[in-house]
Amino acid sequence: TNMPNILEKLSPSHSKSWLEQRIAIPSIMLANKIRSKCYSFYLRHAANTSKNLISPRYAQLNFNLHESNPIYGTGGSRWASKVIELAAEIDTLEVLDYGCGKQTLRRALSESSIRVTGYDPCIPGLRHRPDPHDIVVCTDVLEHVEPGCIDAVLDDIKRCTKQAAIVAVATKPALKFLEDGRNAHISVKPL
Repeated sequence: TNMPNILEKLSPSHSKSWLEQRIAIPSIMLANKIRSKCYSFYLRHAANTSKNLISPRYAQLNFNLHESNPIYGTGGSRWASKVIELAAEIDTLEVLDYGCGKQTLRRALSESSIRVTGYDPCIPGLRHRPDPHDIVVCTDVLEHVEPGCIDAVLDDIKRCTKQAAIVAVATKPALKFLEDGRNAHISVKPL
């Protein structure tokens, strides 16, 4: 009941600041928390996903990093020319981007006739186990795989690859960190 009287006494800039602090910012924080909890529930109950490929907790940490960092998961487009070359060499238009992140490879090839299917266990809508494709592209992914899941992921990449694969793996720590403090490259191995 006192709120209108308080707001009338504040200048317009104070009123806006007061409203942002009391209503807008907490509302945004609550929406983010709800979205994160919903995605966490989705991860625990999602169908068609092998538990051997990624743990629900690690998928959640990567989802959060994708959400908070606009450049995380955007390196796929760098491989577009190599994909075009390989597709022409083996005469196919069928590509699976395994660990596609923000799907920049698909966007980079959108003007070509190559069809790119994205798969990423950390991105809602892209988590369903992919069918085999003529070409599998897996770049800047394996260094993000949990150590106990590497064999299962490699087996799954093999299952998905009909003819050829382009695989690139970083051998040094990332510049990005997960919410739990670990480096985003949790499986760095020597060259």
